[in-house]
Amino acid sequence: MESNTHLSDHFEDWLLFQNIIARDYMCHREIIQTMHTWAREHGKKGLRVLDLGCGDCYAARSIFEGVDDVQYYGIDLSDQALGIARSNFEASNWNIELLSGDITEMIRQLHGPFDFVIAGYALHYLENQKKSAVLDNIRLVLSPKGTLMIYDLLPRNGEKKDTYVQRVLDDADANWNLLSPEQLTSFRQHLENRAFPIDQATWQQFAFSSSLGKGELIFRDSAEQYGIIKFSN
Repeated sequence: MESNTHLSDHFEDWLLFQNIIARDYMCHREIIQTMHTWAREHGKKGLRVLDLGCGDCYAARSIFEGVDDVQYYGIDLSDQALGIARSNFEASNWNIELLSGDITEMIRQLHGPFDFVIAGYALHYLENQKKSAVLDNIRLVLSPKGTLMIYDLLPRNGEKKDTYVQRVLDDADANWNLLSPEQLTSFRQHLENRAFPIDQATWQQFAFSSSLGKGELIFRDSAEQYGIIKFSN
Protein backbone atom coordinates (compact mmCIF):
# COMPACT_ATOMS: atom_id res chain seq x y z
CA MET A 1 0.00 0.00 0.00
CA GLU A 2 1.11 3.57 -0.69
CA SER A 3 1.59 5.83 2.33
CA ASN A 4 -0.86 8.69 2.91
CA THR A 5 2.03 11.11 2.45
CA HIS A 6 2.83 9.62 -0.96
CA LEU A 7 -0.83 9.80 -1.99
CA SER A 8 -1.01 13.42 -0.89
CA ASP A 9 2.15 14.24 -2.83
CA HIS A 10 0.77 12.52 -5.91
CA PHE A 11 -2.51 14.45 -5.75
CA GLU A 12 -0.67 17.74 -5.33
CA ASP A 13 1.48 16.82 -8.34
CA TRP A 14 -1.67 16.03 -10.31
CA LEU A 15 -3.21 19.42 -9.52
CA LEU A 16 0.03 21.11 -10.57
CA PHE A 17 0.17 19.16 -13.82
CA GLN A 18 -3.44 20.10 -14.58
CA ASN A 19 -2.27 23.72 -14.64
CA ILE A 20 0.73 22.79 -16.78
CA ILE A 21 -1.49 20.87 -19.23
CA ALA A 22 -3.93 23.78 -19.52
CA ARG A 23 -1.07 26.09 -20.53
CA ASP A 24 0.63 23.49 -22.76
CA TYR A 25 3.98 23.92 -21.03
CA MET A 26 4.94 20.26 -21.54
CA CYS A 27 3.80 19.90 -25.17
CA HIS A 28 0.56 18.05 -24.41
CA ARG A 29 -1.21 19.44 -27.48
CA GLU A 30 1.41 18.17 -29.92
CA ILE A 31 1.75 14.88 -28.04
CA ILE A 32 -1.99 14.26 -28.01
CA GLN A 33 -2.35 15.25 -31.68
CA THR A 34 0.49 12.93 -32.70
CA MET A 35 -1.07 10.01 -30.83
CA HIS A 36 -4.58 10.86 -32.04
CA THR A 37 -3.42 10.78 -35.66
CA TRP A 38 -1.66 7.47 -35.09
CA ALA A 39 -4.69 5.95 -33.33
CA ARG A 40 -7.07 7.00 -36.13
CA GLU A 41 -4.76 5.48 -38.76
CA HIS A 42 -4.14 2.23 -36.90
CA GLY A 43 -7.19 1.87 -34.69
CA LYS A 44 -10.23 -0.26 -35.28
CA LYS A 45 -13.59 -0.90 -33.71
CA GLY A 46 -13.53 -2.79 -30.44
CA LEU A 47 -10.26 -1.36 -29.10
CA ARG A 48 -9.20 -2.34 -25.60
CA VAL A 49 -7.15 0.48 -24.06
CA LEU A 50 -5.16 0.52 -20.82
CA ASP A 51 -4.16 3.97 -19.53
CA LEU A 52 -1.50 4.02 -16.80
CA GLY A 53 -1.60 7.13 -14.61
CA CYS A 54 -4.77 8.27 -16.35
CA GLY A 55 -5.60 11.26 -14.12
CA ASP A 56 -8.93 12.72 -15.25
CA CYS A 57 -8.57 10.89 -18.61
CA TYR A 58 -8.37 14.13 -20.61
CA ALA A 59 -5.52 12.84 -22.77
CA ALA A 60 -7.08 9.46 -23.54
CA ARG A 61 -10.45 10.97 -24.47
CA SER A 62 -8.66 13.27 -26.92
CA ILE A 63 -6.33 10.60 -28.31
CA PHE A 64 -9.14 8.13 -29.08
CA GLU A 65 -11.80 10.65 -30.03
CA GLY A 66 -13.74 9.35 -33.01
CA VAL A 67 -12.73 5.70 -32.45
CA ASP A 68 -15.84 3.56 -31.96
CA ASP A 69 -16.48 0.92 -29.31
CA VAL A 70 -13.58 1.57 -26.95
CA GLN A 71 -13.15 -0.60 -23.86
CA TYR A 72 -11.14 1.68 -21.60
CA TYR A 73 -9.33 0.84 -18.38
CA GLY A 74 -7.70 3.72 -16.50
CA ILE A 75 -5.51 3.39 -13.40
CA ASP A 76 -4.50 6.25 -11.13
CA LEU A 77 -3.60 6.85 -7.48
CA SER A 78 -5.86 9.90 -7.16
CA ASP A 79 -9.48 9.16 -6.30
CA GLN A 80 -10.23 12.86 -6.86
CA ALA A 81 -8.89 12.70 -10.42
CA LEU A 82 -10.85 9.52 -11.11
CA GLY A 83 -14.00 11.18 -9.80
CA ILE A 84 -13.56 13.97 -12.35
CA ALA A 85 -12.91 11.34 -15.02
CA ARG A 86 -16.19 9.58 -14.24
CA SER A 87 -18.04 12.85 -14.67
CA ASN A 88 -16.25 13.51 -17.95
CA PHE A 89 -17.27 10.10 -19.28
CA GLU A 90 -20.99 10.43 -18.44
CA ALA A 91 -21.93 11.22 -22.03
CA SER A 92 -19.48 8.74 -23.54
CA ASN A 93 -20.45 5.47 -25.21
CA TRP A 94 -17.18 3.85 -24.17
CA ASN A 95 -17.14 0.87 -21.82
CA ILE A 96 -15.26 2.39 -18.87
CA GLU A 97 -13.50 0.90 -15.87
CA LEU A 98 -11.53 3.27 -13.64
CA LEU A 99 -9.31 1.73 -11.01
CA SER A 100 -7.68 3.40 -8.02
CA GLY A 101 -4.25 2.09 -7.13
CA ASP A 102 -0.56 1.80 -7.83
CA ILE A 103 0.14 0.90 -11.46
CA THR A 104 3.07 -1.30 -10.40
CA GLU A 105 0.56 -3.53 -8.59
CA MET A 106 -2.65 -3.12 -10.57
CA ILE A 107 -1.43 -4.25 -13.99
CA ARG A 108 -0.94 -7.80 -12.72
CA GLN A 109 -4.60 -7.91 -11.69
CA LEU A 110 -5.93 -7.14 -15.16
CA HIS A 111 -6.89 -9.56 -17.88
CA GLY A 112 -5.55 -8.77 -21.33
CA PRO A 113 -5.06 -8.56 -24.10
CA PHE A 114 -5.03 -4.78 -24.66
CA ASP A 115 -4.64 -3.27 -28.12
CA PHE A 116 -3.14 -0.05 -26.75
CA VAL A 117 -1.33 0.67 -23.51
CA ILE A 118 -0.49 4.31 -22.87
CA ALA A 119 1.57 5.82 -20.08
CA GLY A 120 1.65 9.61 -20.01
CA TYR A 121 4.00 11.40 -17.64
CA ALA A 122 3.47 8.52 -15.22
CA LEU A 123 6.57 6.34 -15.32
CA HIS A 124 9.20 8.94 -14.46
CA TYR A 125 7.99 8.66 -10.85
CA LEU A 126 9.40 5.12 -10.74
CA GLU A 127 12.99 4.17 -10.10
CA ASN A 128 14.58 2.08 -12.83
CA GLN A 129 13.95 -1.33 -11.30
CA LYS A 130 10.23 -0.56 -11.06
CA LYS A 131 10.17 0.84 -14.60
CA SER A 132 11.58 -2.43 -15.85
CA ALA A 133 9.07 -4.43 -13.80
CA VAL A 134 6.17 -2.37 -15.18
CA LEU A 135 7.32 -3.10 -18.74
CA ASP A 136 7.47 -6.82 -17.89
CA ASN A 137 3.86 -6.63 -16.68
CA ILE A 138 2.71 -4.64 -19.70
CA ARG A 139 4.15 -7.30 -21.98
CA LEU A 140 1.94 -9.89 -20.26
CA VAL A 141 -1.29 -7.98 -21.02
CA LEU A 142 -0.41 -6.46 -24.42
CA SER A 143 -2.00 -8.01 -27.48
CA PRO A 144 0.36 -9.85 -29.89
CA LYS A 145 -0.30 -7.00 -32.33
CA GLY A 146 -0.66 -4.35 -29.64
CA THR A 147 1.10 -1.04 -29.13
CA LEU A 148 2.61 0.61 -26.07
CA MET A 149 3.12 4.38 -26.14
CA ILE A 150 5.12 6.13 -23.44
CA TYR A 151 5.16 9.91 -23.43
CA ASP A 152 7.19 11.46 -20.66
CA LEU A 153 10.20 13.45 -19.57
CA LEU A 154 12.92 12.43 -22.01
CA PRO A 155 16.56 13.51 -21.59
CA ARG A 156 18.94 13.45 -24.52
CA ASN A 157 20.72 10.13 -24.91
CA GLY A 158 23.56 9.98 -22.40
CA GLU A 159 22.49 13.19 -20.64
CA LYS A 160 22.92 13.14 -16.87
CA LYS A 161 19.81 13.67 -14.77
CA ASP A 162 21.12 16.84 -13.10
CA THR A 163 21.92 18.42 -16.46
CA TYR A 164 18.53 17.51 -17.88
CA VAL A 165 16.63 18.70 -14.81
CA GLN A 166 18.45 22.03 -14.87
CA ARG A 167 17.58 22.53 -18.56
CA VAL A 168 13.90 21.92 -17.85
CA LEU A 169 13.90 24.17 -14.79
CA ASP A 170 15.68 26.97 -16.65
CA ASP A 171 13.00 26.78 -19.34
CA ALA A 172 10.23 26.82 -16.73
CA ASP A 173 11.74 29.82 -14.94
CA ALA A 174 12.04 31.71 -18.22
CA ASN A 175 8.76 30.81 -19.91
CA TRP A 176 6.17 29.39 -17.52
CA ASN A 177 5.02 32.84 -16.50
CA LEU A 178 1.41 31.87 -15.79
CA LEU A 179 2.37 29.65 -12.88
CA SER A 180 2.73 31.16 -9.43
CA PRO A 181 6.11 31.16 -7.65
CA GLU A 182 4.72 28.50 -5.33
CA GLN A 183 3.76 26.29 -8.28
CA LEU A 184 7.19 26.70 -9.85
CA THR A 185 8.78 25.74 -6.54
CA SER A 186 6.55 22.66 -6.35
CA PHE A 187 7.54 21.67 -9.88
CA ARG A 188 11.22 22.14 -9.02
CA GLN A 189 10.84 19.91 -5.96
CA HIS A 190 9.05 17.30 -8.04
CA LEU A 191 11.82 17.14 -10.64
CA GLU A 192 14.65 17.21 -8.13
CA ASN A 193 13.23 14.77 -5.57
CA ARG A 194 10.53 12.59 -7.11
CA ALA A 195 11.42 12.26 -10.79
CA PHE A 196 13.71 9.65 -12.31
CA PRO A 197 13.73 10.41 -16.05
CA ILE A 198 15.58 8.12 -18.44
CA ASP A 199 16.64 8.60 -22.05
CA GLN A 200 15.41 6.83 -25.16
CA ALA A 201 18.31 4.39 -25.22
CA THR A 202 17.57 3.25 -21.66
CA TRP A 203 13.86 2.84 -22.40
CA GLN A 204 14.78 0.74 -25.40
CA GLN A 205 17.13 -1.37 -23.30
CA PHE A 206 14.40 -2.05 -20.72
CA ALA A 207 11.82 -2.74 -23.42
CA PHE A 208 14.11 -5.15 -25.26
CA SER A 209 14.64 -7.07 -22.01
CA SER A 210 10.85 -7.23 -21.62
CA SER A 211 10.40 -8.50 -25.21
CA LEU A 212 8.59 -5.33 -26.26
CA GLY A 213 10.78 -4.63 -29.26
CA LYS A 214 13.19 -1.85 -30.10
CA GLY A 215 10.86 1.13 -29.91
CA GLU A 216 10.50 4.16 -32.15
CA LEU A 217 10.62 7.85 -31.26
CA ILE A 218 7.53 9.36 -32.91
CA PHE A 219 7.57 12.81 -31.29
CA ARG A 220 10.29 15.03 -29.89
CA ASP A 221 9.86 18.68 -28.91
CA SER A 222 12.28 21.24 -30.29
CA ALA A 223 13.98 21.74 -26.91
CA GLU A 224 14.50 17.97 -26.52
CA GLN A 225 12.82 17.76 -23.15
CA TYR A 226 9.80 15.53 -23.82
CA GLY A 227 8.92 12.76 -26.24
CA ILE A 228 6.81 9.77 -27.27
CA ILE A 229 8.31 6.32 -27.72
CA LYS A 230 6.17 3.70 -29.45
CA PHE A 231 6.68 -0.03 -28.95
CA SER A 232 4.73 -2.40 -31.21
CA ASN A 233 4.71 -6.18 -31.20
